[in-house]
Amino acid sequence: MVENAVNRKEIKAHAGFHENFVRSACDVVVGGGSVSVGKTFAAVLACGELMMDGNFRGVCLRNNIDDLRAGGGMLDTFSEVYGRNVKIVKSDNPRVEFIPTGSVVEVTHVADQTREKVEQRFKGRQLDWVYFDEGTGFTWETFVTIATRNRGKTGKSPQILI
Repeated sequence: MVENAVNRKEIKAHAGFHENFVRSACDVVVGGGSVSVGKTFAAVLACGELMMDGNFRGVCLRNNIDDLRAGGGMLDTFSEVYGRNVKIVKSDNPRVEFIPTGSVVEVTHVADQTREKVEQRFKGRQLDWVYFDEGTGFTWETFVTIATRNRGKTGKSPQILI
């Protein structure tokens, strides 16, 4: 982040992993690395342009909801990156609302990964963007079931990040 002359933060992906992860045109993008590489930061950046469309709906998933709500977690990263442009809702159904457009990114968990529960929970969803945080915490069946909901209304090709 760099402060410019009018006290705005310029946030951009770092060359290498961040830039490749954020700018990928692939339908499914898998990024990995050690602790503190910035995988969550890259995922939050990746949905930035998409959030400019008021029809955009995304979801960030984790196996354990407490990991998403924890200090320094996904919600804090959205707040750090987008500042006053987002409303962070910390509740039983946490989400990020992009104030200028009304687009929404849900921040949730999938603790019960039985096929029936996953299908019931995601039935009828139309998502433009799905991020599986800590992808190793999800079964293949859960991934495939949620991937079928990746059919949003923005007119852009839906994307899954892991």
